[in-house]
Amino acid sequence: MSFADIIETEGLGDHSHLAGGAERAVAVDPPREAVRACRAGTFTGLARALDRDPDGTVVLDVRRDSERAAGHLEGSVRIPLHEVRARAAELPAGTVWVHCAAGARAAAAASLLAAAGREVVLVHEALDAATGAGLPVVSPARARVTARQARARTGPRGGAVLLDVREEDEWRAGHAPGAVHLPLSALLAGDGVPEAVRDREAVVVCRSGQRSQKGARALAGRGARAVDVEGGMRAWARAGYPVVDEHGNPGTIA
Repeated sequence: MSFADIIETEGLGDHSHLAGGAERAVAVDPPREAVRACRAGTFTGLARALDRDPDGTVVLDVRRDSERAAGHLEGSVRIPLHEVRARAAELPAGTVWVHCAAGARAAAAASLLAAAGREVVLVHEALDAATGAGLPVVSPARARVTARQARARTGPRGGAVLLDVREEDEWRAGHAPGAVHLPLSALLAGDGVPEAVRDREAVVVCRSGQRSQKGARALAGRGARAVDVEGGMRAWARAGYPVVDEHGNPGTIA
């Protein structure tokens, strides 16, 4: 059974869904009898729909302002979830493809729009998948820091978390003391903000600075504060900062 089938047969259940985060929290459950079927879709499917019928395909982003500012689909319409019911009439004619950061808010918005008679496709994927589907994502230039700045920000007086997104073998060979390890593949596969960097700035580091940019973009897209280290752990080691292996002995950068 697909996620859309669950929406069709069960509505959103008997519990109100809270949406809006820091902006506003409101109940968005439509009446159970009013909920209509929603199709499940992917960003790859959206790319095909835009190729076939660009004028008849509407992309709706229901994330918060802070999330959208970190990156959004080119040409998408932004209406936060708590305003969807009141502003549904503002959406252009056509099939509405609705997405958020991970799918839960998009599901609520899709149900509201379907109940209002719109043809809706629910995209239950993180925005990271849009780039892989060939969709243009508008992203601001990500802030980068030097190894020296990274050490200062993640030191006792800085308060930030050094998040190492390299693979397990790289981490075991050598990493910065006190860093938190989360491979990029695991970060991108997740939906939310890792617990280690909730309410704290993430200073993302890899070996040379390429993977860390992807990690910082992913975190920023989920509403976290994130920068990445230019030059990565190579630059960290060149600056003479400590590197330890899995046993706490002097390590090397693989």
